[in-house]
Amino acid sequence: MKILFDYSIFFKQNYGGISKYILNLAQNLKKIKIQTKIFSPISISCNFSQQHNYVYYINLRRIPKFFTKILNFTNYFLTYIYIYIKRPTLIHATYHDNLYNFLNIPVVITVYDLIYEKFYNNFNKKKILQRASHIICISKNTKKDLLRYYNIDKRKVSVIYLGVSGNTYYKHPKKNQIFYVGDRDGYKNFDKFIVAFSRSRFLIKNYKILCFGLKNFSIKEIDTFKKLKISSLITFKTGNDKLLYASYRESKLFVNPSGYEGFGLTSLEAMQNSCPVIANDIKVFKEIFKSACYYSNVKNTVEFSNAIEKILKSKSIQKNLIKKGHKVVQNYQWKDCAEKTKNIYQKLIK
Repeated sequence: MKILFDYSIFFKQNYGGISKYILNLAQNLKKIKIQTKIFSPISISCNFSQQHNYVYYINLRRIPKFFTKILNFTNYFLTYIYIYIKRPTLIHATYHDNLYNFLNIPVVITVYDLIYEKFYNNFNKKKILQRASHIICISKNTKKDLLRYYNIDKRKVSVIYLGVSGNTYYKHPKKNQIFYVGDRDGYKNFDKFIVAFSRSRFLIKNYKILCFGLKNFSIKEIDTFKKLKISSLITFKTGNDKLLYASYRESKLFVNPSGYEGFGLTSLEAMQNSCPVIANDIKVFKEIFKSACYYSNVKNTVEFSNAIEKILKSKSIQKNLIKKGHKVVQNYQWKDCAEKTKNIYQKLIK
């Protein structure tokens, strides 16, 4: 069995949860004797140095302005040539923009979330979902949303959870630091989180916020920090997974105020790295993390502020969240994700 993962997500993300999923899935499939290749001729991924089963020719920091379409076409053309020469058994599309209509090969697609449909009324997955031989959703909540927005035979949809790998870190010196990871726009509710933070004299006096991601603070965000009088208490950092995991371990609390997610991988990584988690009270988080999170409604900034205070003032709550987090992490491992994905592949090529 030869599995090809296409270039799509590696042409879109330097870092990110989707590319992390594909890289870990490919690595763990290889461990269970499934031959995998990630083919991304022109890539902007910063994670390829960690991989040994990929093919790329050019790795850019960013896509030059006005070159997106021509470079994407080049990737598409070279991928078809590679498929013709290497004859993979199955293609696992890494994003929803390539259809492979002219190939008589099974195609698997993973649906990560329904953000475009839910918030932007953009149903851009329709064609690939129709083309796909099988669809993987990363949570039951994502599957439920998928079947609500698209007319799909539920028999060709499976739920396979994401995971983590490596050791769980139990002890590490902590800073008086609250940690936030990822994009900060719209449904992510970062703006509500910082308002909640600014409402508390205790938090302002004793804690700082560290934001980790790709994009530094915008002019609008900087102006907001000034208005809330927290400019000196909030900083930004970017980097690879090594820096990310170190930041989890040295933080006293990880905050995930998002109003919608497909899974919530950053919260799972925080738990793995012994960082207590407070999350917005939404269904998918309760599905994945059960009682290992402290839940609070971020839209009520007073409530959210009080909840953050409560956790940071209580060592027993922090220890309990860390303990429960370690147990939850054991239920989500990349090796299990790979084994269940292999089973789907095998059914499609019989």
